[in-house]
Amino acid sequence: MFRLLTTLILFVVGIGIPYAQSKKLPDLDDYKLWYSLKLRSTSPKGTWMELYKDYENLQDTTEIRSLSGDKQYAFTNIQSVTLDENWCFYKSQTGIGIVNLLEDTQNHFEGYSAYTYIPDLHMLLLESRSGTIDLKLLNLNNGRQQDLTDLEDYALNAQKTQVVYALQDTSAPRLEVYDLETGTRKPIPLKLEPGTHNRLIWNPDSSKIAWYYTPQGTKEPELFCYNLGDKTLMAFNATNRAEFPADKQVNKPFTHKPFTFSKTGDCLFFRIQSIPRRTLAWGSGVEIYRSKDVYEVMNPRYVEAHINTADYGVWNLKTNGYQQLTDSLWQTSYLTANDSLILLTHSKPYHPRIKLINDADIQLRSTMTGDSIYGASKIEGITSYTGIEPHGRFMYYYKNGRWLIYDIQRKVEIDLSVYIPTPLSTADPSQSVFPFPYGLAGFDKTGTQLLVYDQFDIWQVDLIKLQAKRLTQGREQGRTYRLITEPKILQDWEGTSLFTPDVLDLEKPLYLKSSDETYRSGFACYANGKLKNIAFKASRHYSPKITENGLYYLEENQDLPPRVMFWNRANTTLKRGYQSNRHYTRFTTGKAELLQLDNEKQMDGLQATLLYPFAYDASKSYPMIIDLYEQNAGAIHHYSVPFLGDRKGINYTRLRSEGYFVLCPDLTYKSNQPGESSKQSIDLILKEVLNNTAIDSKRIGLNGYSFGGFEVNYIVGSGGRYAAAVSGGGLSDLTRKYTTVDGVGNTKFYHLENYQGRMQGPYYENQQAYMDNSPIWKVDQVNTPLLLYAGKEDYHVNRNQSIALYLGLKRAGKESTLLLYPDQGHAFSNLKAIQDVNDRILAWFEHYLNGDQKPLWMKANAY
Repeated sequence: MFRLLTTLILFVVGIGIPYAQSKKLPDLDDYKLWYSLKLRSTSPKGTWMELYKDYENLQDTTEIRSLSGDKQYAFTNIQSVTLDENWCFYKSQTGIGIVNLLEDTQNHFEGYSAYTYIPDLHMLLLESRSGTIDLKLLNLNNGRQQDLTDLEDYALNAQKTQVVYALQDTSAPRLEVYDLETGTRKPIPLKLEPGTHNRLIWNPDSSKIAWYYTPQGTKEPELFCYNLGDKTLMAFNATNRAEFPADKQVNKPFTHKPFTFSKTGDCLFFRIQSIPRRTLAWGSGVEIYRSKDVYEVMNPRYVEAHINTADYGVWNLKTNGYQQLTDSLWQTSYLTANDSLILLTHSKPYHPRIKLINDADIQLRSTMTGDSIYGASKIEGITSYTGIEPHGRFMYYYKNGRWLIYDIQRKVEIDLSVYIPTPLSTADPSQSVFPFPYGLAGFDKTGTQLLVYDQFDIWQVDLIKLQAKRLTQGREQGRTYRLITEPKILQDWEGTSLFTPDVLDLEKPLYLKSSDETYRSGFACYANGKLKNIAFKASRHYSPKITENGLYYLEENQDLPPRVMFWNRANTTLKRGYQSNRHYTRFTTGKAELLQLDNEKQMDGLQATLLYPFAYDASKSYPMIIDLYEQNAGAIHHYSVPFLGDRKGINYTRLRSEGYFVLCPDLTYKSNQPGESSKQSIDLILKEVLNNTAIDSKRIGLNGYSFGGFEVNYIVGSGGRYAAAVSGGGLSDLTRKYTTVDGVGNTKFYHLENYQGRMQGPYYENQQAYMDNSPIWKVDQVNTPLLLYAGKEDYHVNRNQSIALYLGLKRAGKESTLLLYPDQGHAFSNLKAIQDVNDRILAWFEHYLNGDQKPLWMKANAY
C-alpha cells in the first residue's frame, strides 16, 4: 500500500509571513494579481537583488531591491541588468538607464542599445549602432562624457582600460587607441588603400591588436596585427603564401569568433573557406538523398552548410608561419589550455545518429606542428562529457560507462572507477539504455584535483597521487549532493557548445544543493572539511546565487509562493529577503500528500503527489484529473501560480478551485514497453489512491502533453476506466515517428532507441514492440472521449501524429475532437492560443466529469 510521506495541510510558513485564515477561493478576476518570480542576479556582495515578476497579462516588472528592504526600484520592459553595490545599469526599449543606488537618482540615455560597465574606473561605455557606431564614455564619479563617433568597429581590451576603434574614412584607413584612464588617443600608423577594418580584437595582455582589412572592390579580407610595444605592423595575405591551400581563402565570420589570439598572444586563429563555395549538383528541381551520405539532414540549405563547413588555421606571429588545424574529416574543434593544443572531434563513422549525443572519435593535436598527441574512438556524450582541464595537463572523456582521464604529461590513462568504490554512472532503464554519468563537478585552481559525483556524493580525486576521498555523506542520509557551479561553455568554431566543469577554489567555501527521493531539498556549505546545512526540508529550494557574503535562493511550496532567502555566511543566519504574491494569505489553500508505493510491490520507485480540491469536504465526492509526464510527483513542493494560460494545458490551482483532485505521479518504465509500463504504473497507483472515498472512481480524467500525450494515447486504448482524456502533441505511431524528420530535416532515430522511447533497436528489428506500444493500433479499443490538440507547425512531435490518431478514431466511430493551432510549434508561444487551449481542456473535463452542457465547439456539425 502507499506510505504517506508528507502531508501539507494549511502549510505554516515558518520564516516569513504567518498563516492567515483563508477567506475565499480565487476566481478568474483574481488571477491578474499573481505573478511568477525569478531571482535573476545580485550585486557582488549581495546588498541588492534583481527580481523579475512575470504577469500573465505581459505587464512584466523588474524590481531592484535592497536586502534590507528599505529601497526598491521598479521598471517595465527592461533587460540586461547589471548590479553593483552603488549602481544599477539596464537596457530599455529606447536606451540605457542608470540608477545611483547611493544617492537615489536616475538617468536615461536615449538611443543607445548596449553598455559595458567598467567597475575599476567607475566608467560606463554606451554604444549606439545606426549604420556606423557611436560610443559615449561616461565617468560615473564626475559625470564627464567623451564621445567617439562614426566608427566602423571597436574593441575593449580584457583589462577594460583601452579601446581600439576604426574610424570611417573614405580617403584613408584610420585606427586609434583611446586610453580610458588618461583620455589620450594614439593613432595606429597605416599605409593602406581605402577599405574596411573590422572584427578588431586584443591579445590577452593588451600588447597586440588584430583585425580584418578588406580593400575596396575586393571580397577577400587580409589579416593585420599591430604590436603596440615595438610599433610593428604584420600582414597575412593568403595569396602570397605557398603553405596556404590554393583552393581556400580567408573567411571573415559574422561574429568576432573564431578570430582570436592564443592565450600567449603569439598566434592568431582564424577561419578559411573553399573558393568558390560548393553547391549541390543534384540537378534542377530535385533533391537527392542517398542512404550512405554522411550528412543525413534532409534539407538542401543545411546540406550545403555542411559541405561548406569552414576549416581553421593558425598564424604564428613569432615565425610568421601558417598551420592548418582542421580538415573535412576533423571539423569540430575546441582550443584548449594555453591554445598549444586543439581538441578535434568527428562523428562521421557513427552515422546514422541513434543517440541523443552521437558517439565520436577525438584527437589532440599540436597547434604549432599539427602533430597528433592523443586519440580515442567511439567516445560517448562528446559535447557534455569531454574536455581538457584549464591548465591543459589532463583530458577527460566518458566511454563504456567509465570516466577516463588522460595525463598528457605522463602519457597515462586514469580510470576513475579504480579509485572510487561506488558507481559513477547509471544505466537507468526508466530513462534510456545509455549509462549516463553522474557528472564532473570541476577542477581546482592547480588542475590536479578533480571533484566528481556518484549517485549521492562528491569525491575529490588527486590526479597526481591517484587517491580519492569522499567529501559528503549523502549515501548514508539518502541525500544527493551537488556543487552550485557555473560550468563554462566553450564554443567550437561552428557554434557547437562544449560544457566544461568550473574551476574551483578549494580553499574557499563551496556551496552545495541537496535533495532526496521524497523531493525534500536544500543547500549546504562545505568549508574546512566540514559540511553545514543551510536549509533542508519539505520545500522546493532553487535558483541559488552566490555572493561574497553568502547565498541567495528561492523557496516555495504548495501553499507558499516563491520567496527570496539569504544565508549570511559570517553569522550563519537565514533571512527572508522578499515574499512574492503577498495577497496569497487572503485565499483558500489546500492539502497535498506525497505518497510512495511500498517496495514489495511489482514496480519500484512509484510515488505520486495528490493535490486536494480547495475547500475540500470529506463528506463530498470529487472528480480527479491525472496529469502525466514521466516524473511528475515533484509537484508536491511547486507553487502553482494561477494563470489562465498554463503551458502544461491545465493549471493546478484552477482545477483545485473548480473542485478537482489532481494526481501527479512518478512513473517507472521497462525497455520495449514505454506505453504498457506507464499504464501498469498508473494502475498500481490508482488502486491505492482510490481508497480515498472522496474521489469518484467514475469521474477520472487523464491529461498529458508531449510524452505525457503519448502516455494518455496509449492508456485510453488499453482500458475503459477513464471518463475523459486530453492529449496534446503526443505520439500515436512509433514507426512513423522513427521515419519522420524534424523541421530542419534531422532524423529522430535516437528518440525511440536511446531516449524516451526506450525501444531496443530500430523498428524493423523489433516490429512487435513498436506496434504494441503504438496507440494507432488500438483505436478500436478506445472507449474514452479523447480531446487531441497540436500546433500546426509542430515538427518535434509532428502534428500528423495527432491527426493520424484522430482519423483512426473517426473511422472506428469513437468520440474525439482535434484542435489544430496555426503558427504554433511544439511549445506554444502565443498567449491567446495558450489560454484558448486551457479553456477548452477545462470545458472538456467539465462536460464529461461534471455533466456540464457541451459548448458549441464540442457539438457535431457546429461551424
